[in-house]
Amino acid sequence: MRVTLVDRSVVEGYFDESKEPKGRVLRNILVVSGVHARLGNISLHKPYTWVKDEKFFAQGKLVERKAGESTQVVMKEWCEIREESPELFLDTCVMQQPAAVRDEVIIVWSQQELKQSLGEVPVLQQHDLLGTQWKKAARESAFALNILRTVIAGQMTAKLQLTDVISATMSHDLAKESVDCQRSLLKRKAVHEGALTVKKFGKREIVRVTS
Repeated sequence: MRVTLVDRSVVEGYFDESKEPKGRVLRNILVVSGVHARLGNISLHKPYTWVKDEKFFAQGKLVERKAGESTQVVMKEWCEIREESPELFLDTCVMQQPAAVRDEVIIVWSQQELKQSLGEVPVLQQHDLLGTQWKKAARESAFALNILRTVIAGQMTAKLQLTDVISATMSHDLAKESVDCQRSLLKRKAVHEGALTVKKFGKREIVRVTS
């Protein structure tokens, strides 16, 4: 199963001379495969419904969802896992996209989640040159949310992109260790239950790794 994991760090108080700048890690964003949807806009308990109205273009088509309407089977398994084990999602925000990559829709939702996490303060967001971050909807969303954006120029990653040179490396190492642990637990469970095959590494295991 392909996924995209986005680590996010923030420095608060940098432009306020009366405060000492402080850094912290925000909830990471886990992008998985499926029709466009975000777990944060789905009710916590059955029957699962959309929490807020949302409208966006995906693959050239307008998608509209109304608050209170049933989500049908959209993200059903993710919803069930969250309802059973909400602690797994305290540090992870799950979004869906057909190829599990950050397209324009995911970028806009990520901006909205960022603003929700930080409140009404102006935001200076630093990111790489990923093309979808500069498409029309992403630019308009950033403007509406009072998010000023700056890019990391070519060959400056080592100096400026802390996510890549620090947190991403650490996350990769920790994830590998967690994956090995999860696989070991699945094998032990299969032996204990006398199963002939080992359960595949699924959604629950993935969110455990990323949380």
